[in-house]
Amino acid sequence: MAHNDIHPYVEKRTGAGGESTFVKGTRTRVHDVARLFTIVQEELLMERMLEAMPHLTREQVDDALSYWLSHADEIAEEMREEEHVMSTIP
Repeated sequence: MAHNDIHPYVEKRTGAGGESTFVKGTRTRVHDVARLFTIVQEELLMERMLEAMPHLTREQVDDALSYWLSHADEIAEEMREEEHVMSTIP
């Protein structure tokens, strides 16, 4: 199956910077769409988190997430310990 059969709105082009993938017929790169999607997705997620935890600021949530990403093993262990404790409660 050809590339265009699977993704009819995507094309590869070679330019001064090398090969890039574009939305066909535009100057919009696929990675620009992906980057924007990621930003929008993170914004929507952040809005939901702030709604679920209205006592926290955006900065506090950002910092907590940053800490979690930097200390994933530590936080995972805390989560496992809590799950274990909760599983022992009748």
